[in-house]
Amino acid sequence: MNKKKQKVKQIAREHIDVLVEHALHEKDDSLAAKQARQAKKIAMHLRIRLPYEIRQLYCKRCKAFIIPGR
Repeated sequence: MNKKKQKVKQIAREHIDVLVEHALHEKDDSLAAKQARQAKKIAMHLRIRLPYEIRQLYCKRCKAFIIPGR
């Protein structure tokens, strides 16, 4: 893998982390769902495996974002 692809994937991982973090602390559920969907879309587009902690937050059947405690 060349340096450019590595840099793009690293930036994408950081962006995914930020989106999921914001989604977890968001008061509006629809906005949190949009942020989580965008994070998943970025990961799928660039073929990045999500960390286990983040994968746990998605329903295995319907792929909906699950916010713990709500």
